[in-house]
Amino acid sequence: MSAPQSLDRPREQGLATTIEDMLDGYRQLRAAHPQYYPMPAWPEPGGFLPFASTIDGDQIGWCADGPPETWRVAVNPRHCDQGPPLPGDFTATLLTWLRGGPAESGFPGLTGRDLHPLDVMFSNRSGRARRGEGP
Repeated sequence: MSAPQSLDRPREQGLATTIEDMLDGYRQLRAAHPQYYPMPAWPEPGGFLPFASTIDGDQIGWCADGPPETWRVAVNPRHCDQGPPLPGDFTATLLTWLRGGPAESGFPGLTGRDLHPLDVMFSNRSGRARRGEGP
């Protein structure tokens, strides 16, 4: 097993560089196809500020409009048009995704809406949670 990588990494390998690269790509796509990328790129008001990407290339970010504590989550999905920012704050959005929605997010649902997120995250194939509630 290899040792974990140091957190003291060169600038070209850090989060800021990754975000700058995602913003550059977003700006290029928006310039070429503005009809599919309605949000401006950050730092413009209301701009898309990506902070994560999925293994499949979807981008998740903020709609940087107003003070940071009011920013909503925005998704730049790889397989459909970018929609408006999602309702609610980041925590509410994550819980909604774990519970199977929203359809407008560009992501498929993970589970049924009535399941507890911990049961989803820690369940095995038999559907029993790995929190000591059974074999």
